Amino acid sequence: LSQVAVNFVPGQDNSFLTEQDVLDGLSERGEANLLGRAMNEVDLAQLETHLKANPAIKEVEAYKSFAGVLKIELGLREAVGRMVNNSGTQLYVSKDGVKFPTSRRHTAYVPLVRGDFEEGVVDTFSCETISDAVPVLTYISEHEFWKAQISEVEIAQNGELTMLPSIGDTKIEFGYPERIEEKFENLMDFYKQVIPVRGWKAYRSVSLKYKGQVVGKKR
Repeated sequence: LSQVAVNFVPGQDNSFLTEQDVLDGLSERGEANLLGRAMNEVDLAQLETHLKANPAIKEVEAYKSFAGVLKIELGLREAVGRMVNNSGTQLYVSKDGVKFPTSRRHTAYVPLVRGDFEEGVVDTFSCETISDAVPVLTYISEHEFWKAQISEVEIAQNGELTMLPSIGDTKIEFGYPERIEEKFENLMDFYKQVIPVRGWKAYRSVSLKYKGQVVGKKR
């Protein structure tokens, strides 16, 4: 084995991991433990399993080339929220409801998620406490307008959501994570039709809980 080549799936935010991070994580001794070995001595399945132990990695495929190069293709998880648990530890949550540690080298531009969260980063990859809210966070991440508008999401004990805007202090009472597209469409109508006339300062909060309407609570 003469070389290890790491490639990330194009179009993904791969700032959480570098090529060197992957090489260091190949084994206990990293890349150095592989170079110079015979190709038939490299267990690809074991190597893939080892890399998948990193929760930031969603998919991995390792294969050998005829030129003595071990090629590793990686797909990373996409963060849709950054939650803070009760001990103050922050962790990212992905579109598929998996949590993974934050990175000192990169901060994802996603809403901060607050609530009564006990679970940590390493107890289990699955993020149970906010699983119901993940579709809402995913909707925000997939729409540039809402990514720019929503800075925080609060999850109450009963599962209802409240959103805080990036500008101003008008709370958005989303309610339970259901009828997601409809609620955001109603909120968009409110943005376009009401806010230009009255302005955000006129409202203490707006509620999306009621089907087919937005209820504004004046200050």
